[in-house]
Amino acid sequence: HLPDETDQAIVLTVQELNWLLDGFDLWRNRPHKVLTPRFVA
Repeated sequence: HLPDETDQAIVLTVQELNWLLDGFDLWRNRPHKVLTPRFVA
C-alpha cells in the first residue's frame, strides 16, 4: 500500500507540474514567438 500511494502521489504531482510548466511556457513563449516574427516581418 505504501509504494502504491507514493507512486500515485508522485505521478499526480509530476503531471500537475508538467501541465503548469507547459501552460506557462506555451502562454509566455507563444505570444512572444508569434508577435516577434510578425513585427519583424
